[in-house]
Amino acid sequence: MAVFLTYDNQTLQDGLGAQALRITGIYAVAKAFRLKYLHQPITNVIEDVGQGSNVDSSQETLIASFNQFFNFPSDRRPKSNAKRIAVRDLSLRGLFQILLRQYRNRGDLIVHVLLPQGVVDRIPFIYRFPAKFLRRSNKGLLESHFSPEIAAHVRRGYDEKYADLKYARNRHLPFSYYSDVLEVLTKKGLTHGATNLLIHTDLLNTPKVWSPTQQGIVDGFNKNSGLTGRKEIKLEGFDLSKEITIPGGLKADIRYCDPLLNTFLDMCNAKVLIQGKSAFSYLAGIINTNLVIYPPKQSAAKLNSWKSAEDLGVLLKEPLLG
Repeated sequence: MAVFLTYDNQTLQDGLGAQALRITGIYAVAKAFRLKYLHQPITNVIEDVGQGSNVDSSQETLIASFNQFFNFPSDRRPKSNAKRIAVRDLSLRGLFQILLRQYRNRGDLIVHVLLPQGVVDRIPFIYRFPAKFLRRSNKGLLESHFSPEIAAHVRRGYDEKYADLKYARNRHLPFSYYSDVLEVLTKKGLTHGATNLLIHTDLLNTPKVWSPTQQGIVDGFNKNSGLTGRKEIKLEGFDLSKEITIPGGLKADIRYCDPLLNTFLDMCNAKVLIQGKSAFSYLAGIINTNLVIYPPKQSAAKLNSWKSAEDLGVLLKEPLLG
């Protein structure tokens, strides 16, 4: 008898960060409970202007690069007569029930999991298993990549223009949060004399007319805007140098829609990582061995090694954006 955990890569094909975090969580659960792991890569993602405008940033290239980074090893192949079940939200109780039901069965059971957060958010320290593997398997890539002194992830995007408003509204941290956390880090000496700040954002710095190729985005835009037959979306530009106050002594380099893998590696290597309310920078924080600042209102659990912005005295002064 063996229980295999694998990622349900068909039911919810949203962002790269969200899907890679689910895969990472499923691997963590499998290793923590000594179950078998069967790797299933990301097959498709939702189109997003924040994925980068570089000519090499096609959907296929992006998916391939992240699948290569998060290429967790499968254990032995399941037997040909293995049973299969699908679990949308895996909880600790649900996992134990599956194990008890399977205890007396001789055959293999493959459990297709979509969301492992019900387990990893209860025991987030199990992320140490995938973190160790990812740092080892991507050692050359990480060591050869630039290591910023401070990196901040300003996740904002344009989701409310085309995504389900149930999830897109009141989703992102206000810009004032980043001003406040930078001020506190500087005053408390947690930047260790850093002089350079790298800000990554999925916003544009100049207006753009975006023509997405995925029909779901086009349909979502027409629904949210109340328009009909539109295939182009007007996106506003932002100047974050006017939105975020940079403490004296820090020189800011703001990257708008940088190539996604480059952004991710910057955050993995940063000496100080200021996470956004985002699966993407949460995932980078799992890999980053330095100082990680965990934000308010994050939906996923804080790792013990991270510092909470609220514990540093940083509270949100404004409502969430979106």
